[in-house]
Amino acid sequence: MSQNNIVHIHFLEENPNRELLISRKLWKEFGLNRRNYYIQFGHRIIVAKVIPIDCNESEIYLSSILIKELMIPFPCQLRAHFDNGTLRIGPLVGILMADSSHSQFFEYLLSTLKNEPISIFLFTPQVIDWSKKNVTGTFLETTTDGSKKWLECQVPFPNVVYNRIYGRENEQKEIFSVFKKNINLYTSAKMFNSSFFNKDMVYQQLNSHPEIMKHIPDTCLAPSVSDIQDFLNRYQVIFLKPVTGSFGYGIFKVCYQNGTGFLCQYREDSQEVSRVYKSLDDLADHHFKNGLLSTYLLQQGIDLACVDEQTFDFRIHLNKDGYNKWQPTAMVPFLTNRNQVTTQSGKYTSRDVLKEVFCERSIELTKQVKDAAIYAVTAMESSLNQLIGEVGIDIGIDKNGHIWIFEINSKPSHMITISESLMNEYQHSTRCLSEFFQYLAGYRMKHGDGSAASPDAN
Repeated sequence: MSQNNIVHIHFLEENPNRELLISRKLWKEFGLNRRNYYIQFGHRIIVAKVIPIDCNESEIYLSSILIKELMIPFPCQLRAHFDNGTLRIGPLVGILMADSSHSQFFEYLLSTLKNEPISIFLFTPQVIDWSKKNVTGTFLETTTDGSKKWLECQVPFPNVVYNRIYGRENEQKEIFSVFKKNINLYTSAKMFNSSFFNKDMVYQQLNSHPEIMKHIPDTCLAPSVSDIQDFLNRYQVIFLKPVTGSFGYGIFKVCYQNGTGFLCQYREDSQEVSRVYKSLDDLADHHFKNGLLSTYLLQQGIDLACVDEQTFDFRIHLNKDGYNKWQPTAMVPFLTNRNQVTTQSGKYTSRDVLKEVFCERSIELTKQVKDAAIYAVTAMESSLNQLIGEVGIDIGIDKNGHIWIFEINSKPSHMITISESLMNEYQHSTRCLSEFFQYLAGYRMKHGDGSAASPDAN
């Protein structure tokens, strides 16, 4: 018999026996009928005596020996699942970081998840003992006076790893490559969002989906100077983007300059720079020496819709929920000066820009934007041999109301939604994260759990 319940884990420090005490209701629901069972927390499994007692229906009590051997750090609310002779308690979730610094994002995230039925911590590849399948986890605890503090505890290797390694240079380090190899070799943990997406990879994966390609700007990988000339003849404005770039760095905007040459705009030391070149060869010689163009893609410029002489696009945040379905958890508009090279320097606005510009079409366009985002990430997921749990997608709308997908990011920033005006979106996103953790660990959502979406959503 298989059951999945939210339970309260209590510690019996004074009990020296190898015992787990469980409410009679849970004993009956789990179909327990003998004394000794396997107990599992993360990657730690032990044998213990299980004893039914009269107590509240969702209570489990652990003796001092079990606390030590299972390495459960604190009394908490978790899920309990019984199947094939094993009582699993969890999930135990580890957030993989590049270093030991605790950013504002991690503090917000762990604070928001403190009442969810999960045990969650931060860790780096350096603090793992692969032979024992243990890890030194950093937990955020709230003290009796309401203040927060970081505590380090030895715990088993987690059921789920949420990869938040920032920076492509960190992801390419040998220690992370070894980690990805060892997690598959020594554990059964599920890690999602295991690597950054490259722009050329995204384009190639979506290229086989006609319904999505109509939303992708015309693109040429590893362009030549003649390709740039051809695109300028067709589109008047073009962009050159590094395939491994992020945050708008290394992007060039090129257009004709009143018959005198080619205007090239780019960012240098956080400043917008404009230069005019007499020929595209001169431009390429200056900016793309030693075959650098082979690491770029060429893309048509889009005449985006404007409000108050500013263009706008959207950051769409999508999360998997407890039913393994994609949910659009945030749709944030950004306003950008029309002369700026990228939308990365844009500013968030709470204005309903779609309604201002497209009036009665705004409701339909909002749905179309979200549907396009879900379709795109679903297509990516079906083409990649990679578990994906959240993405950020940059989407624009041109003056005719056509939807364009600019970028899909596997490590989206949550800091955009950590504001009073977007708190509902942030909480929706983190709730979906919690549910997805539970789903990956084998704790399936049930009706009545108060999940972030219904089983039939999307």
